[in-house]
Amino acid sequence: AELAQTRGTVNTNSVNQSSLPGFVGQSGDVSGQAWRVELAHEGERTEGRVFVGQSDTGFNNLAAPLTGGRSEALVSGGLKLTDTVKLYGKAQHSEDRNPGTSQRDAGELGVLWNLSERLTLDVGLRSVRETAGTSTISQSSPFSSTTGLTSSIATGSGGSAVGFGNQTIDPVTGLPQISSGGLLNGTTTNSTLGLSTDTVRVGLGFKVNDRLTLGGEVEQAVAGEPRNRYALGGDYRIAERTRLYARAESQTGLSAPSAVTTDDRASNAVVFGVDTSYWSDTQLFSEYRLRDAMNGQDVQQASGVRNGWDLATGIRLNTAYEWTKVVSGSAPTTQAASVGLDYTAHPMWRGSTKLEYRTSGDVASTPAQNEAFNTTLWQVMAARKINRDWTFLARNYLLQTDYQDRGDVFQDRVQVGLAYRDTDTNRINALAKYEYKTEQDDSNVTLGSVSSRAHIVSAHADYHPSRPWWLNGRYAAKWQQDRFEGGVSDNFKAQLVSGRLTYDVTENWDLGVLAAVQTGQYGAVQHAAGVELGYLVKQNLWLSVGYNHTGFAADSDLSGYEYTRTGAYLRLRFKFDQNLFASGNKAINQAMDR
Repeated sequence: AELAQTRGTVNTNSVNQSSLPGFVGQSGDVSGQAWRVELAHEGERTEGRVFVGQSDTGFNNLAAPLTGGRSEALVSGGLKLTDTVKLYGKAQHSEDRNPGTSQRDAGELGVLWNLSERLTLDVGLRSVRETAGTSTISQSSPFSSTTGLTSSIATGSGGSAVGFGNQTIDPVTGLPQISSGGLLNGTTTNSTLGLSTDTVRVGLGFKVNDRLTLGGEVEQAVAGEPRNRYALGGDYRIAERTRLYARAESQTGLSAPSAVTTDDRASNAVVFGVDTSYWSDTQLFSEYRLRDAMNGQDVQQASGVRNGWDLATGIRLNTAYEWTKVVSGSAPTTQAASVGLDYTAHPMWRGSTKLEYRTSGDVASTPAQNEAFNTTLWQVMAARKINRDWTFLARNYLLQTDYQDRGDVFQDRVQVGLAYRDTDTNRINALAKYEYKTEQDDSNVTLGSVSSRAHIVSAHADYHPSRPWWLNGRYAAKWQQDRFEGGVSDNFKAQLVSGRLTYDVTENWDLGVLAAVQTGQYGAVQHAAGVELGYLVKQNLWLSVGYNHTGFAADSDLSGYEYTRTGAYLRLRFKFDQNLFASGNKAINQAMDR
């Protein structure tokens, strides 16, 4: 179960423009909430899934499974009748809650039958009902083409079903692909649509031999809109570590597994390429793929290589390169290259560095979404074990972004610290850190150039005097100077002291109290106080719910992971180290249990 809330500012300048349907005609501060609940079951012969979710029109989280103004519900299940026959079904309801409300209901029932070890038959029925109020029609084409490779016996691992919600993030630009009316996009027109289709689907999967696997599927309407779909796919293993693959799909009207349009023209989707890891720690790939799962108008070609070399004992070199070009559409061509080095040769030293460079071209037709820029990221990290209890830490993070049509952005963060762990009694853990942060932002055409310099010192300690008691404390201070265009400057300084006392009521439940004080300039003082109830979900994973009776909005550089605002909150903590995935090492697991 999830509950989310977003707050932001949109459409106040050229930088924060939003094309989400819920923000059309709005400017300024916006906010919205979203929630979803999901239950899944998987047994030896049965499987099932229930999903319900809804979001406000003002909800603005581009990475969420639900975008703003959506309502989704899904029920699916499967029953294994025999060792070779499986019955499955699905029902889904989708609704666009933005202006111009549209909704669709879809149901599917099918049987998957393993006729032999090599041949699989998939037969099913699908029914879709779709309505729209104020719909939108594209100026460039009568109806939008939003085809994608549907998940089927033909597409295999290369296919992907359209997820919940009406949005997919474009992997080239990082921008969302949005269909404002759920069906169509472009200019608004007042019309009422009622579309429906009932189809029969037959698919075959055949394992020709140990190297070649083929699949095909045909879907034909038997009532409603005259829709049909054809899909073919195949995998061929050239060598032990190399395979060729191809998927192709052509359809009219049925633009997604749960959507219809009145467009009689065929829409097509295709992906083919090669995937290999023939050399140890090396992967080559070259493929044509859809720009995203919901927009079939843009097809891109991606080629690249990833390598890893053990230069010597404890010294490892990592390199990667990828080139992406849209062969049909308006997205820019991008290239990225990185090189990294990890050092673990000395038992007292750990170190790593990585340099990455990414360049993106410009497309004149949509410069706002495809602005040309180059990004350079360099990271350096080092750790030195001083003795059994003390460790020295250092890290530098440098990010440079060069924009073609506006100013650049530069960020640099230098951090040094000391970590202490009482290895004999394990009662005290502490971390002290100093950070010098530099930022130069010339990209905001409205505010102009802004530069910042900040010094941050912090110290955090945990004290565990006995089995049920835990005491955590934090001190942090920050001095920052901001300089704006025209010579205007502003200084900021603040200190924060916080503490948390926790008592383990049982092995799984604990109670805690929190107190924090932040002091600022000119005698400003702010307080926070609250209580918290925690539950140990499993080893090293805690879920806590708390409430702060008083609070304040603390600077993130000062507060760390502490929540100091007034009101209720949820907190999830997970403790892990480099041995997290060493499940096969009994010595490590026994040590972690102790």
